[in-house]
Amino acid sequence: MTEEKEYLTLQLSENPSADEICNVIDEATKTANETKDYISYSAFLDMYLGDPTQYTEEERERLLKKLLEIFLVEDELVYEIGWDIPTILLPYFETSFDFHSTTLGRAPLTSTLMSLFSVLATKGNPKELFLKSVECLAQLEIEPLEIDDKRSAEVPARFFELKFVAIFELLFSTLKNVKTQFPSRFLADGTAALVTFIAEKTGDVSLRTLIFILRRLFLFGRDYQPADVASINEHELELVRKLLRRYVTDIVVLGLHRFSPKLTQRFFVELKKGCAFGVQHSSLRKAYEFDTITEQFDDIIYRLMQLAASLDINFDQELQKLLEEEDDDKKKNEKHDKTEADSVELSKKGILLLSTIYRFDNRIDLTTLNLSFSDLIKLSRKCLLLDNECSEEGISAGIIDALSFWALWVTRAITAEEVQNSVDTATLKGYLNLLFYVATFAPVELRQINYMIIKRLLSLSVPQLKVDYLIDTIEHTPYLEIRDVSISMLKDFIVPPKASTEQTPTMATSGSATQATALPSKTPSTESTVDGVTSSVSNLSIKPTDKESLVTSSQQKSLEKLVLSQVFSVESLEDEQFRTLLSWVNFLVVVDNGISQQVVEHSKKLLKSIEGDGSDGLETRITLLEIALSSLTKQSL
Repeated sequence: MTEEKEYLTLQLSENPSADEICNVIDEATKTANETKDYISYSAFLDMYLGDPTQYTEEERERLLKKLLEIFLVEDELVYEIGWDIPTILLPYFETSFDFHSTTLGRAPLTSTLMSLFSVLATKGNPKELFLKSVECLAQLEIEPLEIDDKRSAEVPARFFELKFVAIFELLFSTLKNVKTQFPSRFLADGTAALVTFIAEKTGDVSLRTLIFILRRLFLFGRDYQPADVASINEHELELVRKLLRRYVTDIVVLGLHRFSPKLTQRFFVELKKGCAFGVQHSSLRKAYEFDTITEQFDDIIYRLMQLAASLDINFDQELQKLLEEEDDDKKKNEKHDKTEADSVELSKKGILLLSTIYRFDNRIDLTTLNLSFSDLIKLSRKCLLLDNECSEEGISAGIIDALSFWALWVTRAITAEEVQNSVDTATLKGYLNLLFYVATFAPVELRQINYMIIKRLLSLSVPQLKVDYLIDTIEHTPYLEIRDVSISMLKDFIVPPKASTEQTPTMATSGSATQATALPSKTPSTESTVDGVTSSVSNLSIKPTDKESLVTSSQQKSLEKLVLSQVFSVESLEDEQFRTLLSWVNFLVVVDNGISQQVVEHSKKLLKSIEGDGSDGLETRITLLEIALSSLTKQSL
């Protein structure tokens, strides 16, 4: 066939036009059908169609339509050469098109390209093309624009989405068309490819593109059914169901890696507005406002939860299993007793996230997913450590949201007796540390809610614990914001705030329904928005259960030593620990203490050191410190 191939090549001019190539493609097709040399035919197509940049977009359209015309009638040809075609077609998605607000389907060549992929999926060798689509998916990347290309930065993402759809549809269609008595083997490869794809891309794509991908992955889990299902034995079908369940739990974990549906913030707003219970999911959005992209993200995450439920994942049972799970070492010793179906384990983080979404969206029946305070602590510790979740990269957005949601859910009506008697002091301290750690990686509005929960739990704990825990936290935390927040909490517990009309979100039970009391709003213009929750949280005043927390002489000495140590460690107003200095000065304004004069003298020395020495950029710090020192000086008189 080498001679035939050379003959075909010689029929073309040095720079052949699209029409010339179309004519020779017809000749090559006839020759391939006669000789059955499909390898040379594939090489011919790759030679003249493999580089779309040498043609105008009009010429590309003619070439692709010629190929489609041939593929629609040449079934055997498509079956034999299908493996090579996807890599030839994918570069054709890249055009000079600027999407603006236009839908993906309006892009040039899209209709013809999708038709070609559809023909491949229908007439090609399903096993070969399934493997080819897995290969293409692994190689798919967002191609950046050329330096002189003035189009929107979103354009590469749109072309990426088009290519993804083409590959995904090919993978999904061929997978369903594979006729085998063991579909689980192909399904395992397909789900692994999709999970790996989103795992590698979730850090690079925008929320819009992530939603686009998740919608297709949802359809995969919802619509997959093996070919000739009636002839497949029940054990194999159960293995298929197990793989789909694991797939959904994996997808929801990866989908919530960088973004979350803001369940905690939304639940907090609902508590404040008194509409947190007795309603279904469709009614909950009346409590707050969503932008379009957040609403779309919430919708696909909600659909994934529904898909998991339709696959018979019992969230209550699975969460209970997670709570009761034995140590990993013991589990490893029992692995040899498991059947193939039993060995397909659900993602533990996925179970946490799906259970959280289910709990958020189902408020009528409160008997399921009913965690005690000790359960909350156990679950939080387990889930934070799952799959090395504690790392330098921090915690995923979904895990932060889930742990914070359950903290707010369980502690919304917790009593002092539960806090003091259901867990020991060491366990309570560990949980408070966990909440502080989670808050470190949370967005500001969610961080404030976590601080509120910490303060509430401390206010309900024994008096001695409040001061001891906060002093220890202030001394040892590596996070400056946590130190500042802890100083503020310590001040409030040592000198309780004056009686306030504000209350924490508490629950009043009436019959079988639980209703929330709404907090008065200081910021009505932002309270109804999820992102506007910050000011509402920061305005909360948690009222201690005891009238005041007296500081023991031992605690007083430790506190004085700590204050002086941290204040004198600040060597300039440019020091990153300036916030700590300011926090302690404000602390001493309201807490009578014999070390105030030393703090004032050191602070004034810092102010004097920058006089006439270029204080650019320090004006705000200087003003704040001077105001605080003025108040402290007056208080000392």
